[in-house]
Amino acid sequence: MNRAQAMLLLMLSGSVMATETPRPPERPAGSAPFENFVGRWTTAGREKEFLETCEWYQGKLHVACNSVSRRADGSNGHSMSMLSYVPSVGYAHSGIGSKGPYETFDKGRWLEGKFVFDSHGTDAGAPVTSRISIGPFTSEGFLFVVSTSADGVSWSEMNRTTYLRLR
Repeated sequence: MNRAQAMLLLMLSGSVMATETPRPPERPAGSAPFENFVGRWTTAGREKEFLETCEWYQGKLHVACNSVSRRADGSNGHSMSMLSYVPSVGYAHSGIGSKGPYETFDKGRWLEGKFVFDSHGTDAGAPVTSRISIGPFTSEGFLFVVSTSADGVSWSEMNRTTYLRLR
């Protein structure tokens, strides 16, 4: 084989490889509940001030949500969150805000139609568990509830937000 034939063979093999479409990764069964998040949302009582759009991220393995909210001073706040399912870890939620806040929860679980995320920390030197519960989901919306507990048995609700699906 001469040099010209080798170059032609190399070019042809490269064009065949370039036209192959990569297979998307297999979606883990645990990612199915994320379908509940896909759509446009507002929150009860803030219908004119808050909008969140959640879409499947490339490959349908994660859901990415972007929100904008009108602040009391008239400026707009922005936030972004990502919901993921990793079989070895469970559910994970990460979020950032335009004023710098960052939060991440992992080892979440899908329990009785709700996502449940626990975070362990301290408050004034005493152990405390924070819990975020998202759901149950209906065609109209879902609840987002933040609770805390000092003993993991008795829970105090700190915040309850009702998300409403926009049509």
